[in-house]
Amino acid sequence: AMIVACDVMLGRVLARMGPEDVLVLTSDNGTPGNVIDSQRAKGTTFERGINIPLVFYGRGIERGSSATLVHLVDVHATVAELLGAPADASIDSRSLVSTLRGGSDPVHEFILCGTTGNDVWEDDVCVRSERYKLRRFGSELAQEEFYDLAVDPLELSDRIDDPALADTVARHRAWLEAELPAVH
Repeated sequence: AMIVACDVMLGRVLARMGPEDVLVLTSDNGTPGNVIDSQRAKGTTFERGINIPLVFYGRGIERGSSATLVHLVDVHATVAELLGAPADASIDSRSLVSTLRGGSDPVHEFILCGTTGNDVWEDDVCVRSERYKLRRFGSELAQEEFYDLAVDPLELSDRIDDPALADTVARHRAWLEAELPAVH
């Protein structure tokens, strides 16, 4: 029923859009565990918890899709550029306009996701590049896992101790260490 209601309302919005309008559509962060019966969902940094739809439609936007690594905060700089307005420089946001117009250059080398100090969710942070993800979680973020998302999209095989990935793990650790103070 919720999907039907959303479809009806979205249809109404699209029917009223003019040639200069832009629609941005996204969702809440992740699928609840009771929907997919998984502890690897909403409230975690597993892909089912952080990978959400982000759709732009309207003026100056090409049809298509992209697997470019983006963060939801990038909506700010993107909408500002689409409207010809300045983005707030104090917000760590990058414009996706080039991607929306068919470009293929990466927007981010990595993104940081997660939560700490929350009474509802366990501390859980990750640094994710296009192909890999390093997770830190648990009490004082003491546990680590590392995934190669290209060969293991369901994140079932922890590769943290794989010697072939030692340099890649180290690079992700360095990114996380550089950014982690920002989440405390």
